Amino acid sequence: MIITTSGIYCKSNKCIHKKVWKSEHENMYKIIDIENDKEVILTGIASLIFNCVLSKSEFSISDIADYIDIISTYKKKDLSSEIATVLRKLLLDNIIEEYNSSLEKVQIFSQYTYTLKFKDKYYGLHFQYGTIIEISKKIFDSLRNKNIKYINDNESDLLYQNNFLNRHPSEASLLNDDNRINEVMIYLILSYECNMKCIYCFEKNKIVSKQESINLKLLKNTLDEIIIIADKSNVILTMYGGEPFVDNNLASMRLIFERLNEYSNIHFRMITNGFNILRYIKLIKRFHHKIHEFVITIDGPESVHNNRRYDQDGNGTFKTIITNISVLIELKIKVVIRVNLDDSNYSVQNDFVHCLNELMFPENLIRIEYHRVEKKFDFDFQHISLSNCLKLITTLRKATNYHIDFEHPSFSFIESCERNTWANLRKRDYCNINNSITIDCDGKKYACNESMGINEYLLQANNFESISMLRVASEHCINCALYLLCLGRCSLSNYAHSKNGASICDKKELLQMLESYIEIIDWEIEYIGTTDKQNISS
Repeated sequence: MIITTSGIYCKSNKCIHKKVWKSEHENMYKIIDIENDKEVILTGIASLIFNCVLSKSEFSISDIADYIDIISTYKKKDLSSEIATVLRKLLLDNIIEEYNSSLEKVQIFSQYTYTLKFKDKYYGLHFQYGTIIEISKKIFDSLRNKNIKYINDNESDLLYQNNFLNRHPSEASLLNDDNRINEVMIYLILSYECNMKCIYCFEKNKIVSKQESINLKLLKNTLDEIIIIADKSNVILTMYGGEPFVDNNLASMRLIFERLNEYSNIHFRMITNGFNILRYIKLIKRFHHKIHEFVITIDGPESVHNNRRYDQDGNGTFKTIITNISVLIELKIKVVIRVNLDDSNYSVQNDFVHCLNELMFPENLIRIEYHRVEKKFDFDFQHISLSNCLKLITTLRKATNYHIDFEHPSFSFIESCERNTWANLRKRDYCNINNSITIDCDGKKYACNESMGINEYLLQANNFESISMLRVASEHCINCALYLLCLGRCSLSNYAHSKNGASICDKKELLQMLESYIEIIDWEIEYIGTTDKQNISS
């Protein structure tokens, strides 16, 4: 807390913070002003002052100046004026507020924290903020038992700085603001026709609409409904299939582009195998400003890809797809190269990334996105472990400048640690199922883009705005400290297992992944304990 002639100040209850540890005597804070959805970065003297703001101890202006003088390289004759200026700025930015003693007495343990012992060391992990700290055995026991009796004030301050303790009981509610989600993802299935045969296609054995493709009358009505949604939300309309870019869909695609072109908050996303793009190139050139991105699957180097993803006659597709991506890049259209990962192509991904490096696509237009192949209704299928995926992604990121992602909620936590960004502050579900709609080519609407033909996933036929809450995780899952790493798992996978009379939990796999990650970054992790070098009262 800070004591000045005008009052006593502590951290505002209208903001949340994340500490980024840089060195023994230097850190920075990222602050989000919840009310204005604004991020502020505190470094240098401002971050040191914020340390004092977060402390249970009382700091006067002269105390802050002495603290800064002792632990930092800021050697100025008169720090008081600069400290006063920073405090005024923190007040204006809603980062500090007048101290309320009734709130400050409350100390609670943050819900989404986890303690882990690994190789004779003790760690605290915060999944909501993306934080890992090494802790003493005493703090480990205190966090695990949710008992602050044996934590001294200095340790309490450091835990508060890293969000393992909250002094404002309402702070957690600030992270659950569903009103901030203002984008709807709509998947539109134009047809189930496809010009390729892929060895793992999840659609080939599905019970789907008897209608092979959407007719133009139904499509016009569907577009009218999409416009109604766009009146209240931003819309990403994803063309889906089947394969949206088969020859027979050209008239439908033209109607979609022309009908929705005038709506600035509707953009298009194309999930495609990338094989027949040139057939649509005139349309793409005409409306390229409306296209958010293309998602095109390439599963590895040419020989591997061609053995997994070939055309109807069994011919390879790699070279054609690469040529078509080059055409999109010339139009400045962003391309996500999706890789479906399993045992048969895991070992060749280094070669694939080197192949992409040689093509020299612009780094700002290409992103590589890895997904595990998952056969949700095949209970004997063994997918790649998250630990092995983590090790692969870590290796690949060192081999290229292209942005590489792995699609799993647990990697949001990894990303937050790696890039000092926010983790799952507002994410509600495994795959955005609660703010997405899939429209089948017969007009039926589903809550999941792999659930077509499953009645339990049908949305109300004429209520386009009711985003399904079907995929609400069980109370047991929500109350688990690891919840933000799996978000209750995939809804469709859970459904499949329930139909088989079983339930499933990924806790063991998630813990193995966390241990792998700690092993990778151990030397970067801040230590908090009785000998901690950042003890601000020393």
